[in-house]
Amino acid sequence: MQPDRRHLRSRIRRLVVRTGRLGSRIERLGFHGSRLVGSASSASAEGTAVTVKDFKIDPVDVKASAGTVTLAVSNAGPTIHNVAIRDASGKVLATTKDLKAGESETITAELAAGSYTTFCSLPGHESLGTKGTLEVGS
Repeated sequence: MQPDRRHLRSRIRRLVVRTGRLGSRIERLGFHGSRLVGSASSASAEGTAVTVKDFKIDPVDVKASAGTVTLAVSNAGPTIHNVAIRDASGKVLATTKDLKAGESETITAELAAGSYTTFCSLPGHESLGTKGTLEVGS
């Protein structure tokens, strides 16, 4: 990597961390982002386990059957993250709340067969690599 690109990447990561901190401060003041279609509940042993950390989702590729799809999401990184499911048209179908380090949440969505994207919707996180695919079969 060229020195200028390395410096720029470092600055972007610091900005992303600061943005996450600001989001958690705003949430503590009682301003919560709206949750889109889909339901969320406390994490449980049910569903496909998905771990989000700086800056990736593990496993990157998830397979599920059409119908009710459940992801049990845990944040294993020091930065605040969430996991959202987006369809091919760009519509977000479900998302977790913003998870602090060590927090977990389960999201459930009714999905037809097709390809979906899993990603962190916080500014800059997806472009830094916090994304994956969700293949739903019939």
